[in-house]
Amino acid sequence: MVQTSGRRDDVPIDRRLLAEANDLKLDVTRAAEDGITRAIRAEKERLWRIENAEAIAASNDYLERHGLPLAKYRLFWGLGSGFIGWELTVLWRLIFRRTSSTV
Repeated sequence: MVQTSGRRDDVPIDRRLLAEANDLKLDVTRAAEDGITRAIRAEKERLWRIENAEAIAASNDYLERHGLPLAKYRLFWGLGSGFIGWELTVLWRLIFRRTSSTV
């Protein structure tokens, strides 16, 4: 359960935006809370990426040089096309490359 402080903090919002939200019968308070929550999450993620950029780069470098650890022991098979471990390797690299490139 979310607890509120019991006091109101007035936040200026464009009147046209509020009018449109009211026309659409949106819960403006909930929408504002959702937006603030998303903004906080995005900022924490951005700061985490900056703080961990060196480790992410080192991990990407290791994968480029050595591949995935224990890859030779994988037993994943595709739909009639044989081994699909490469698909997971590509996905893994894309995830970390994208994470490190947004820093």
